[in-house]
Amino acid sequence: MKIVADKLKELALASSTDHEIDQYGRSAFNRYYYAVYLIVRSILMDINPSWARSPHKNIPDILTKSVYFHARDQAMKLERAGQLTQREKSDMIRSIKICADELSKILQSAYAARLIADYSPEEKVRRVANNLELSIYKIGSAQGWPKRAERNAGQLAAKWRQLGV
Repeated sequence: MKIVADKLKELALASSTDHEIDQYGRSAFNRYYYAVYLIVRSILMDINPSWARSPHKNIPDILTKSVYFHARDQAMKLERAGQLTQREKSDMIRSIKICADELSKILQSAYAARLIADYSPEEKVRRVANNLELSIYKIGSAQGWPKRAERNAGQLAAKWRQLGV
């Protein structure tokens, strides 16, 4: 999905008309969102498949609440069983919370941009210097969303495996 978004971004920046800039740019923002969504959905599928099937708008809360509480409960079980020290438990929970919160923030920003791109045609994508802007969103930031999501999803998956869930 990211390579499609990158190509759409290139097409928008190379376009000579405002209409083409808007159409390609709007589609690029949309594809960057879906790149992030698919990364998050994949990690949720590994953790709890029912979470991965949730509506898009619910996933940030699943990350910040359900993932956190499930990890906390599992870490507490491991501590009670003597498999984690109190410090290891705290570090594990904190690491998972940081990654889940960051994934939630990325997804919320990407989702908000996608909603504007898909449902607010009056908000035009503008070329500003060598960048594209849609409302408050810049394409350079959007382009970084998938990489940030991959990094945090990878860290979350590694910590999750350590919990043995």
